[in-house]
Amino acid sequence: MRLRTITISCILLALGQLAWPQSSVTITGRAYDADTNAALAGIEIAVALVPVRGTKVPPAAQASSASDGTFSATVAPGLYVVCIDGSRRYLNPCQWFPGTTKIDTSKTLSVDLALKKGVLLVARLHDPNGLTVAARSANPQFSGIIGPPLSVTIAAGSGAAQALPFSRNAADVWEFSSLVPAATSFTVRATSPALLLGDALGNSLAANAYQAIITTSGDSDVAAPSIPLWRYAPPAIPSTVIEFVAKGLVSP
Repeated sequence: MRLRTITISCILLALGQLAWPQSSVTITGRAYDADTNAALAGIEIAVALVPVRGTKVPPAAQASSASDGTFSATVAPGLYVVCIDGSRRYLNPCQWFPGTTKIDTSKTLSVDLALKKGVLLVARLHDPNGLTVAARSANPQFSGIIGPPLSVTIAAGSGAAQALPFSRNAADVWEFSSLVPAATSFTVRATSPALLLGDALGNSLAANAYQAIITTSGDSDVAAPSIPLWRYAPPAIPSTVIEFVAKGLVSP
């Protein structure tokens, strides 16, 4: 009778575990250099639910890789992407290699991050006459923006265009930059509703738009020279730099 009671209790316990879904699971993995297999410590990792197209989803959990590259993050069961912040030499796989770090916790709880080194793509606007400040003073809609009233986009191959973010300025130079894949062809386009743009030699541009097709440097190339007046040293990362100038203000 005692054996029967124990057996029934075990069956009920097992059924209870099946009936009640897990409230949390722990995703584990390892971050490493895709070319050398070396473990990467201190990589900032974000785990986010797979977003609906056109939306941005905040991280469900964050973690930092240990000295051996391992990491773990506890989340509710679901379909996730595992991303990195991309602020160091390594590319964020969610941005440049979408789908490669997707994980369905009903099938697996492990995902390794084979990270590729990137290079800097830099676009510099030279504004020796202070036209950026003048444009922001004359147009209230530009007064709250950080950086010049300028849109810089990049597109790899036939892919969708994405913004090249404003990063810093010193004196009359304004810089937009981002870490991108090495040895890759990009179409770079810069437009402004307020500034008349010219190429690096000061020549006027058709439709007031700078556009060029460039191939980024390899990841073993040297870093591009920096502007002497930068308030802090740029990272020693191989770079590809394009330059254009502000020639005047767009007439109202």
